Amino acid sequence: MQFLKPSFLIVGMQKTGTTALAKMLDAHPDLALSKYKEVHFFTKFDQISEISWLERIKYASHWHLRNHFSKRLRFEASPAYAFYNEKGPAALQLISEFKPDIKVICSFRDPVKRAYSHWNMNRQRGKVGLDFEQVIRQELEDEATGRTLRYSYLAQGRYDEIVDALFQAFPQEQVYLMTQEALKHDHDRVLSEIQHFLGVTPHPLPFLVRHQRDYIYGPMSPEIEAALRKYFASSTARFAEMTGLDISSWSTAPQKNSGHGIA
Repeated sequence: MQFLKPSFLIVGMQKTGTTALAKMLDAHPDLALSKYKEVHFFTKFDQISEISWLERIKYASHWHLRNHFSKRLRFEASPAYAFYNEKGPAALQLISEFKPDIKVICSFRDPVKRAYSHWNMNRQRGKVGLDFEQVIRQELEDEATGRTLRYSYLAQGRYDEIVDALFQAFPQEQVYLMTQEALKHDHDRVLSEIQHFLGVTPHPLPFLVRHQRDYIYGPMSPEIEAALRKYFASSTARFAEMTGLDISSWSTAPQKNSGHGIA
């Protein structure tokens, strides 16, 4: 039943401003965010046949009942949807089978800064005990040997592969791609484009910042930053060609760290 399903999803990426974006869109009178942001519903199943009617009703309960009987477009934001390869089909494919006409929004960010911000968050939360260079070396070792990745700080930054997965799962007209940098520096344009993409009446929306997190472990070394920019170079170039997004602020040379990250 369509009224039990969301109209659109913010599917990724992690540490690219999705929390702030969700809160901004929730300020629109015709949009309704889930009760809490990261529902992670589509990372719980291997295939569409596992999503029973009971599970669908449970999923629907993440929105207030009144929103199922209004014209408001329901949505949730689970950044793990864009990169979830631990079991079975990708979450993106499950989403497209669950609701073929659903629209999805995916945000990106300078992949080097995204990786460091992601590690910084996990380190502060106690999810990883190694320093940044150590986890990067381990991920590179796993990648080279074909072992299951212990970390995905690099894999989540190969954005051309993410876009490939998005366009395999959804028609391109159902996908809106953006960058965190554009949302931060040109938010009026980005929010206007998103409202047009969703087909809602244009409405002025606030610019919000969420999950600003100090880099208490200091900036990454210039050497590791230079190595990562070289690692991501071909993927980023392909990503830019595929999407047409302005990524001129994603410097190809090491830069000083700003001292904080915006999730």
